[in-house]
Amino acid sequence: MNKYINVMAFVLIANVTYAGCNADISRLKPNTIYADKANGLVLDAQTNLVWAKCSHGQTYSSGACTGSAVSMNWQDAFGVVQSANTGSLLGHNDWRLPNVAELRTLVDKACAPAINDSVFPTSSSDYWSSSPSVLSPNNAWFVSFAEGKEQSAQKDGLHYVRLVRTAN
Repeated sequence: MNKYINVMAFVLIANVTYAGCNADISRLKPNTIYADKANGLVLDAQTNLVWAKCSHGQTYSSGACTGSAVSMNWQDAFGVVQSANTGSLLGHNDWRLPNVAELRTLVDKACAPAINDSVFPTSSSDYWSSSPSVLSPNNAWFVSFAEGKEQSAQKDGLHYVRLVRTAN
């Protein structure tokens, strides 16, 4: 009976989902590399990329992202880019869907989800990149912040969008 209880306790502990950042692991993307512009824009000083703090579907207000992120297929993600640029989202008209290498720069495997949640507090799991799959024309790359890695998926799948631009 004791062995059964010990095994069950181990299984329960092993299945606990960690949320936040592990202080025992060096952060790849610490707060110090980001400049939160307090206007919905975040500058990554390591890459010189400016990110929309909020996912598409959310609104930036009083220092926070409100509302719900909207998932969409890959083609619709490019429509979001066009609308953002036509409407000068956050005062800019040079937004783009990040390529997979740019999106991967947000990954911080010391955290779960694998993104700096104090800078991007409302990140959903999977985000489209602009990078199509070379091996499969019906697929494109996305980054899973749940797992901290890039993956390929069919373009008609549903993922989230975070826009980026190059700092001037």
